[in-house]
Amino acid sequence: MTTASSVAVAVPLAWLTTRTDLPDRRAWATLAALPLVIPSYVGGLVLVSTLGPRGFVQEALEPLGVERLPEIYGLSGATLALLLFSYPYVFLTVQGALRAMDPALEEASRSLGSGSWTTFFRVTLPQLRPAIVAGALLVALYSLSNFGAVSLLQFDSSSREIYTQYRAAFDRTPAAILGLMLVALTATILVLEARTRGRARYDHSTMRAYNAVVELGRWRWLALIFCAIVVLLALALPIGVLVFWLTRGLTAGEPLRLLWGAAFNSVYASGLAAGVAALAALPVAILAVRFKGTVAGFVERLTYLGYTLPGIVLAFALVFFGAKNFAPGLYGTLVLLVFAYAVHFLPQAVGARRERRCCKCVLAWRKRRGAWEGVRPGSS
Repeated sequence: MTTASSVAVAVPLAWLTTRTDLPDRRAWATLAALPLVIPSYVGGLVLVSTLGPRGFVQEALEPLGVERLPEIYGLSGATLALLLFSYPYVFLTVQGALRAMDPALEEASRSLGSGSWTTFFRVTLPQLRPAIVAGALLVALYSLSNFGAVSLLQFDSSSREIYTQYRAAFDRTPAAILGLMLVALTATILVLEARTRGRARYDHSTMRAYNAVVELGRWRWLALIFCAIVVLLALALPIGVLVFWLTRGLTAGEPLRLLWGAAFNSVYASGLAAGVAALAALPVAILAVRFKGTVAGFVERLTYLGYTLPGIVLAFALVFFGAKNFAPGLYGTLVLLVFAYAVHFLPQAVGARRERRCCKCVLAWRKRRGAWEGVRPGSS
């Protein structure tokens, strides 16, 4: 449900902020990507405090006779929380594909009498399939491995059950078995993704910026309302609630504790992890794009296995690796932490670089190898 709803929200949002005359579309594009910086457990806590049984909305509606709002806990609440903070994965990949897409086919469609909507559904959307599938894969794996949001929304997922087994039992075997089941489920999703992607590729003979802009006309205000609702729920609401809590605490006399040391450590560790993940993703992306085959596909999909494991599972595995004399020198060091981050977030870097290499380098590489054949009849 999270994956399907993320695609339904992200694809129109990417198209509106890239190809249309939406007012301030660059600002909307930036705001739509910012929910990635909000941790899912913070977003889940905000949803509970806002839409929960004793949340802000309930307190505001009590004078009007509304005694209880619809239940936010369970599947619906967990889906909403994961949707609001994971749709940018699809949004960013689709937006990058739209910006790099060759406009020749769309111009040909319009010259043959097709309207904007017909061109979008019959020409543009099929070309976006690889980007949509790549982003949807990240959302699906993110939802499988998420722990914070599903726990706060009281939804029994695999990650929550794994955490319960780790905390409640001295024997870690049941938790390890559940973790392996999650890996098996990830492998199944990767196989389905590979079959969905198939061997389709999109060749073009030119690469230039897309200049044509679709005029929304009377649909402009509806598009603005859609963008505003998404940004309001995914960005403005969490920030507004956090600012409200901060203001209320300061007003009540709570001291403001600025944890500069912890903040510096977070930025330092995340910066190192981002650099390591980007460097590690580069050869995998080049291998997947330039040397297509069974081995390249296996290596690319192997990187996704670490992403689907909940953070606690990956952390315990590396702690066991470092503490049991396999690598005692790395136990408790920043090197092991950065390595854990890089393993966990490597698929995001691979997916982003893979889409960029597909869009910008395939044509030049094929020309260099002398394998350029042009657009063949019946090909995509």
